[in-house]
Amino acid sequence: MWVVRSNDILTRTTKVSVKNGVFSGAVVVDADANAQKILSAKIRSGYGPLFGYNIFLNRNVIVDLIPDGETFKMDLGEIKQKVIADFNSWSGWATRGDWPELKANVMRANSVFQVIEAIGE
Repeated sequence: MWVVRSNDILTRTTKVSVKNGVFSGAVVVDADANAQKILSAKIRSGYGPLFGYNIFLNRNVIVDLIPDGETFKMDLGEIKQKVIADFNSWSGWATRGDWPELKANVMRANSVFQVIEAIGE
């Protein structure tokens, strides 16, 4: 799960992550609860010095996200459940010093924007 402030940040990744399908099956949700399932990502261009190429041969790229179906609305409760499920699926979240408070802030949120703020800190 990622929290990003803009589409420009969301669509910057590496060639290897695109090859590994990092966006395949993802669901992008905005602060108004508009959601879009992502089928895949297609490399549009490189970014950075040397058109994104680096000494590690993992090119920095900008991608176009390929949608899977129509945009739909997500319920706030459903969004909270997905966030908490992601928390529970990766033990790294629990290493944060504010872990219990983080979960409580997500559950206490009254809007999608508040959920985004809680996990984006």
